[in-house]
Amino acid sequence: MAESGGEPTNRDIMTCLNVIKCRLDTGEKNSYFAKLEERFSSFGEDIKSMCLALETRIKGVEQRVDHMEHKTEGAGIAVAEVTSCVEHLEKEPIWRIVNCNQ
Repeated sequence: MAESGGEPTNRDIMTCLNVIKCRLDTGEKNSYFAKLEERFSSFGEDIKSMCLALETRIKGVEQRVDHMEHKTEGAGIAVAEVTSCVEHLEKEPIWRIVNCNQ
């Protein structure tokens, strides 16, 4: 402060105000960073929950695909049997087929 009389000069007042301003700016930045940190932490939680939901969906789709593969394998076997029977019937004379149905 001023060396004479104990009254602060304009320069002293401006220095004090600049110090206060710097402290306020730093405090505002800290609160801004705190808000950003909060947003990113909630963003991380959202990403984790979306990944979990996606994994659940993937498991469900894999189960349905496995089920369909099992069904189509059974259908392939049935088609092979029918094809074999048709080939056998095509080789038989027509009069034998007609007589068998009676």
